[in-house]
Amino acid sequence: MQVKIDTSEKFHVITIREKALSANMTVDIRNKLSSILSDAIKNTILNLEEVDIAAVEVLQEIVKIQEAFHQQNISFISCCVKSAVKIAIYEAGLVQRLNLVPTKSEAMDIIQMEEIERELTGD
Repeated sequence: MQVKIDTSEKFHVITIREKALSANMTVDIRNKLSSILSDAIKNTILNLEEVDIAAVEVLQEIVKIQEAFHQQNISFISCCVKSAVKIAIYEAGLVQRLNLVPTKSEAMDIIQMEEIERELTGD
């Protein structure tokens, strides 16, 4: 699986460089995203702007990974989701469990706000 990783002071932006995310890519996605939990910079934006279609298994894995990040008080946000992928998310019943925003800019803003909130609450 091809990905592009851009790193800033507070977060990684991981852009998946695939048109289709099939069920057999689930392990690759788990390994790439979960490895970030051991990085010094952990907050993550998953940019899906290049993905045209995604299997339910992959979407379910992204939800599990997001939940693992949140359990460790780390931000994980998905952005730039195309219509067909949004439909798959809705049909799989995952829309309430997945932290989705329309743009990368909004994802960056949310991470900044969550960082401030963690600083204020001492987490």
